[in-house]
Amino acid sequence: MTTLQEWLNKKYPTLKAKKRVESINIGEVNREREKQGVTELLEGGELDLSKYIKVEYIYLDMDMNEPSLKTPLTKLILGEKKNLESFYCRNNQISSLDLSGSLALTESVDFSGNPITSLKLPPGWKEMVWEEIRDSIEPQILGLERLIDTSDLDDWAENYDESKVGDVEHHKFLGKKAGTFTYLDCTALNNLGNKVIARKLIILWRLLTDENDQLYGKEIYEKEMNELAEGFQMRDKMNELDKDFYEMSLGRREVREQQQEAVNKVLSGDAELLSRLQGLSCLTPEYKLIISLQSQNKILEAEKASAYNDFSTEYAKSIEDFYRNQGTNIVGNYQEHIGYFRKLKEQIKAKDQQIQELERKVSQLEINQLQTEAKIVENSPLRKD
Repeated sequence: MTTLQEWLNKKYPTLKAKKRVESINIGEVNREREKQGVTELLEGGELDLSKYIKVEYIYLDMDMNEPSLKTPLTKLILGEKKNLESFYCRNNQISSLDLSGSLALTESVDFSGNPITSLKLPPGWKEMVWEEIRDSIEPQILGLERLIDTSDLDDWAENYDESKVGDVEHHKFLGKKAGTFTYLDCTALNNLGNKVIARKLIILWRLLTDENDQLYGKEIYEKEMNELAEGFQMRDKMNELDKDFYEMSLGRREVREQQQEAVNKVLSGDAELLSRLQGLSCLTPEYKLIISLQSQNKILEAEKASAYNDFSTEYAKSIEDFYRNQGTNIVGNYQEHIGYFRKLKEQIKAKDQQIQELERKVSQLEINQLQTEAKIVENSPLRKD
């Protein structure tokens, strides 16, 4: 029986020939053999591609329904692949994989279905791929990313511990109901993206649902979204559920405009919409603080109004008492009421100072946010001087 390694060695016998190869595709190999009248599939086993240093595309998937190899690959040596951009090697029997020399790899990487126990990823690859996946997730509403806290997801993906490969418990972060993830690849990172879409939809649902309606559906909707986020590749299901909800309430064509308008208002400090987001764990720390400060401000305003009301009531009472008690201890009553008025006035002044301080903190938070965004733009490699 002929192995894939033997077939490649025969087709590319010299180092010079191997250096010219840009694509290794098992589908193309099988089609070429069929043209030569050979229908028997090649054996898998061990495969060393370290001398194919200029290859850009590798496709070695073992299709379970229509096998591309007679037996799966059990070992794969890649070596340094500076030009390799796409790598597919699903459903084989590879336990150790070293991609550290493949510095040009994009998100076109999938080696799911292998019993990987040892994995080396290219430097910076997981950060780059996760950011692309996270930032491209629908719905794409301008400014929504400023409200959503993904720091827990970012930290897990970007600081992924390769020594945890094979640890099922560690990989449940990718989805408790998503099956058995044991290592990090594009499939795993895409599944982590379920949690981003859940957070987006929960925030948008709250913004477009008034507080009365939230009382009836908030817990059910948010629980269902978070549970779906723990499943395997549930993005389409989550979008469909969200679509059905808004078609019943707004009409699909209006949804994006309504969502964008609501986000714009929140970013502009709309107090009523901000209050709808109170208590959400997936909000950024900045907006949690802004909502908390605005809530405190609302309480102080109410206390201030109450103090004014007490002042007016006591003033009216003092006038009434003044005329009722003429000829008795007028001076004593007057001094007692004046003392109380002064106390109320001091309370009102203190409330005003607290309100001004809260407003200053909210304003400073907004300034800090703008400065942070300006630095990001200034330091961006895409910025042109």
